[in-house]
Amino acid sequence: MRRISILLLVFCTCFTLAAWPQAPAWSKCSVALLEGTFGYSGQSFVVPNPSNAALLNLIGLYAPISLAGTISFDGKGNVTGVDYINLGDGGIPRTYSGTYQVVDATASVKNCAFTTTFTDSLGLTHDLYMVLARQGQVLELVNTVPGVILSFSAERK
Repeated sequence: MRRISILLLVFCTCFTLAAWPQAPAWSKCSVALLEGTFGYSGQSFVVPNPSNAALLNLIGLYAPISLAGTISFDGKGNVTGVDYINLGDGGIPRTYSGTYQVVDATASVKNCAFTTTFTDSLGLTHDLYMVLARQGQVLELVNTVPGVILSFSAERK
């Protein structure tokens, strides 16, 4: 009877440990690391490139800008978002979609960086450089489009 009890205890322990949900153990940088939604807000100054007629027509030669919204990553390289931007003369609701990718697939998780390109509902294309911080709970972003000075943090929801 004692032998059966010990075998049953060992079996139950092994079964429980095998069934216990495990967090993904990422060893290399992957688009899957960004899966989820982040909320953000930011302020900026925009100095449009003269060749960017769409942005120049929207804001003029120089404009402060503030924005707040969410950005979502599907873990497969697609990004979508919604925000509200203010260019000093009221707010404009905006949606956007595009793609994102890993900068260096051989990088360790702690040195992982991403780039994204997306087009918004105003017809503007944006490029951002991104890194995860604070154990993946914060996304630090900086715009890489000439004429736009913008960096902000987004927190995982």
